[in-house]
Amino acid sequence: MILRRKEAIILSSFFKFFSLSEDARMAEIENALAEFSLEIEDVSAEISNYRARKHIEHRFSFFTNNYLQTFLHNHIGTTVEVKGRSPKLLPCVCCGYETLIGIGWEICNVCYWEDDGVTELHKISSANHMSLFEAKENFKKLGVKLEERLKYVDPDRMLQFEKSK
Repeated sequence: MILRRKEAIILSSFFKFFSLSEDARMAEIENALAEFSLEIEDVSAEISNYRARKHIEHRFSFFTNNYLQTFLHNHIGTTVEVKGRSPKLLPCVCCGYETLIGIGWEICNVCYWEDDGVTELHKISSANHMSLFEAKENFKKLGVKLEERLKYVDPDRMLQFEKSK
């Protein structure tokens, strides 16, 4: 089966949304509504679900075609080829995965390093409260910059993005 990238992203977002546990769905709704400064009580269930699913769709728009193909194969059970360009993202200075839209104040979706422009290994990053060296060492051991972040990570995060060469 061949899908255009946009179709694959939308389809994947529905599969992801419908496979969430009740707690995960509520967390997704809260995160999606927070972007609009809304509370769950402020909107109907239909709007809450729509916003959450669109929030997931937006997240999937940054993933590689290879990941989308694998994700859909796992949910549909058939081989899917995704056609279209993956977004051009910049590598994180901590983990090297291409997760950043631009330089400055973005948080990496793989290691959670906040890109504050610090590239010197032993300089303390004010945004991250640690040096890049410490964060890189933690990433080697834990897969994230801080152990506390482990409870928030997507287990597929290292498959969703390209590793910079």
